[in-house]
Amino acid sequence: MAPRFESSYSCVATSLLLSPDLMHVVVAYQHGIQDDVRPFLEFAIVSSPDAIDSAYVSVVNQCHAMLMPWLATFGPSRLGKLFECIPAMHHLVTCVAICSVDHPLLVHCLRQQPQSSANLLGMAAYANNTRACEYLIAHNHTRGALDAMDWAAINGNLDMIVQLRHAPRNHSGAIQQCLDKGLQGAALNGHRPIVQYLLDNGLAPITSLHHPKLFNVCASRGHLAMIQYMFALGCSFTTDAMDAAATNGHLDVVQWMHASKRRDQGCTYVALAGACHNGHLEMVTFLHRHRAHDCCQRPYIAQSALEIAAANGHLDIVMYLHVHRFSDGALYAMDAAAEHGHLHVLQWLHLHRSEGFTSRAVDLAAKHNHLDVVRWL
Repeated sequence: MAPRFESSYSCVATSLLLSPDLMHVVVAYQHGIQDDVRPFLEFAIVSSPDAIDSAYVSVVNQCHAMLMPWLATFGPSRLGKLFECIPAMHHLVTCVAICSVDHPLLVHCLRQQPQSSANLLGMAAYANNTRACEYLIAHNHTRGALDAMDWAAINGNLDMIVQLRHAPRNHSGAIQQCLDKGLQGAALNGHRPIVQYLLDNGLAPITSLHHPKLFNVCASRGHLAMIQYMFALGCSFTTDAMDAAATNGHLDVVQWMHASKRRDQGCTYVALAGACHNGHLEMVTFLHRHRAHDCCQRPYIAQSALEIAAANGHLDIVMYLHVHRFSDGALYAMDAAAEHGHLHVLQWLHLHRSEGFTSRAVDLAAKHNHLDVVRWL
């Protein structure tokens, strides 16, 4: 029988060897990558970009998904070893903290490496994290200041823009300006006060607003106040802008543009076709009543408005076009409705129209598994 002290010694040794805390102390003096750190090696070659983009944000999101369970197991005290083994993880974990609005984790990371050269300010602005932006400026982390100004403008965060603009001069002269990306991004998102602030304070060139497609996209998104401001600054629009606004159902924009247009600034048949496709009855009514320039003149090769409405199941528009005799050339309306399975439209057309349907209607309905339509036909 073994002496009792040997049995006790064996138990103590086993406990020591199985203790995660003591094991971390032991391996701290060993070279190599430890098992818990090894999964993060895929991020070893990731560098912090001068300008935050979707590719980098995707990497940060991947890191976040791996990091949260790891932190729950090992705790923040283990981050020092992670950063030592894989230096790139410092800026990634810091960006995770910024994007997840985890201020304690952000502070912990920057205390680990106070002199980080990563573009953290740009990430804070991208994530619209005003508190992180304040903290980074206060601790002289101003790489990416110009990128931050752009993202603050794109996100419509005027407080952050003012904060960046009035940061101490010894931080970075780049904070005093903004690029085309910021001004155009603010305009595209309808942030009129931001655009006006940037221009009024000389933080961006007015020429950035004169990009050919900028007005069109703003109109397509329904940013009425924005396009009115741009128009007052001398930006002009073409038929593409009004067509896009009509297609997306922005009636207030179309009404304003119709009242403000010159002869070459009306809309085309695309406006009516788009409104019919997307089910905007009020828009169809407005275009018809006001005979917006050229919208009634369907190109020979184009599908009729009634066919478009029928294909998309918008019976209210089909009925309106029929009542107002705005449905010439609708030979294939029933075929279109059958192809897309709109039985209620088919039934109405059968009762109120004389064109009928072709032999393709059954084939098209069957091809798309619209069995109720096949049975009815």
